[in-house]
Amino acid sequence: MMRRARGFTLIEVLAAFSVLALGIAIVVSLLNGGRRQVRYAAEASYAAQFARGLLDSQGLVSRLREGSDEGQSDDEHMRWTLEIKEIPDPLASEAGRFARGIGEAGAGQQDKPGDPGGADKPRTPSGKTAATTVTAEDVVEPLQLMHLQLDVEWGHGGPRERARFTTLRTQMRAPDDGVDDVVPVPVTGGKR
Repeated sequence: MMRRARGFTLIEVLAAFSVLALGIAIVVSLLNGGRRQVRYAAEASYAAQFARGLLDSQGLVSRLREGSDEGQSDDEHMRWTLEIKEIPDPLASEAGRFARGIGEAGAGQQDKPGDPGGADKPRTPSGKTAATTVTAEDVVEPLQLMHLQLDVEWGHGGPRERARFTTLRTQMRAPDDGVDDVVPVPVTGGKR
């Protein structure tokens, strides 16, 4: 009997090549997805650094004011919108002033013309004596708490290309004379 030469048939070779091509396609798609993830992580990290720098610079040169502003980075890769709002002091309410000892002592007592005791009494900024009821106009809170919200977009601005950053800042309340150069009060304690 003659021995037949053993080898691969054409169908076996084609099946092997198709399995190899499928494996290569899966590996390439995984590498491409990894490359996209690395690019997204780099852009998100750049956006976070940009936002931190922008938020850290707020209130250094001039006072923080309520309102909104928008712009873009120097390389025009990031677009941003900044909203600043004052958070009202919860202790500035009537109950809060009463708790701090400014409340209703002497309620209803007004200076009477010719009252000899009224001339020696300490006066509030509105001209009332200290024995009269203190109103919200008489109490000046020395600090303002400002809420800063920064929205950053990059690329096409899709859902994965947006980030929101928020922070709180305190600053001295502006005097009535219109001076605009007030240094922010540093907040101590804790790490960033």
